[in-house]
Amino acid sequence: QTTDTAKMHAQGTSSSSAGGSTQGGATPDGDNSANAMGALPTVDETQAGIPPRVTSERKPVACLILGMAGAGKSSLLARLNAYLHEKKEKYYMINLDPAVLETSFGANIDIRDTVNYKEVMKQYAVGPN
Repeated sequence: QTTDTAKMHAQGTSSSSAGGSTQGGATPDGDNSANAMGALPTVDETQAGIPPRVTSERKPVACLILGMAGAGKSSLLARLNAYLHEKKEKYYMINLDPAVLETSFGANIDIRDTVNYKEVMKQYAVGPN
């Protein structure tokens, strides 16, 4: 019974319905194509204690961090950098702030290598932000 229930949760179906009502995008026959292709687990899978699927064909993820000065963007990126490095994940960090003095995360690509923000400020008579 437990194994059948776990399988039904993994497929996104409810164990209380014999006819196969669906949850999490599953079709009535139990095919959960979105999850089979590496989508995030449904709430039912997480609650059932079933770990998320890991596929060799994961799609790349882009995460853009925006916020006011002092909001913790650099601190978040430093922690994210340490976490991804520890997990031996492949990733790139990109700094798009030409006025930052130094980054607490190792930026693979840094806009400061191409843009001199002091020259831009002078040329357009604008501030650093």
